[in-house]
Amino acid sequence: LPDVFLRKLMRNIEIKDRLSLRLTCHAFENLVANSHAGHFEAAFISSFTPDKLHLVLGNTSFYGIEWSNEVIEQRLLLMNSLFINISIGEFDFNIDDNFTAVSFVRDLISNFKIGTVGFRVDSKCQLDNSLLIMSDFLNSNYTMDLCFLPETEQLLSLPPMEELCIFTRSKISSELFIKLLDMHKNLDLGYLIINSDDLMTAVRTVSADTRQREIRLKVERSGIVSCLRDYGVSEDSKPGDFYDELEIVHVKKIHKLMHLRFDRCFIELKRFAWTGGDWNVDLTISNAEQKPSLDPSI
Repeated sequence: LPDVFLRKLMRNIEIKDRLSLRLTCHAFENLVANSHAGHFEAAFISSFTPDKLHLVLGNTSFYGIEWSNEVIEQRLLLMNSLFINISIGEFDFNIDDNFTAVSFVRDLISNFKIGTVGFRVDSKCQLDNSLLIMSDFLNSNYTMDLCFLPETEQLLSLPPMEELCIFTRSKISSELFIKLLDMHKNLDLGYLIINSDDLMTAVRTVSADTRQREIRLKVERSGIVSCLRDYGVSEDSKPGDFYDELEIVHVKKIHKLMHLRFDRCFIELKRFAWTGGDWNVDLTISNAEQKPSLDPSI
């Protein structure tokens, strides 16, 4: 077959089969090494087993890839012998604090084209390492799960994300939230301190954005009650009531659920009640065309 057909055919060969094929003969060895491996929807890499990496490419898993100094060069040569390029839709990284491991990963994926690069980050060192990997993929989108709250200066220096999630019990100020809202497309933030002015700023920002956005927050019950009262909303408010541009869409007190609308923006309150203790209310702000849970029959 002509080379062009062979290379197209190679795009459909699984990674594990490439490894077997290259051992067949020298001609196949060159064909495998110089062909594109095709597109994979997802990939994952983790380095939390000492001196070893776990790599998943599509349906193929590589467990226990050693990255110690003695074998790094050998491992890189093997990976480079399997393809010249590869395309990944979303690649998730869970890399520990070891700089040698990060350097190995950067070399390992140097010929990858990645649509979205995602990270789970537990420490400042891991955050620094994640930023190094991001610098290799400037044309990719980014997502990040932060399991600690970095210093504000470093948090605000992050590149724009498709989604930034912060999973921490540290409370995030209203001022910091607005800055993050301006930087990142989608947010999932825990334990937010919010006032009515900044909440309305967030609602207006999401409503005016032409991109589809979703902001998920946890806010103290008393805090969200205070915001609603500032807008004129009360316990007696019912579906169809308007408060300036804010519309009550759906109220289910027994389910602790309320939906509101502001222009193109939907606001959902789960675990919400006007009275009671200070538990956290789940607040979602979205400009999706239709929220399924807004169905009045719920």
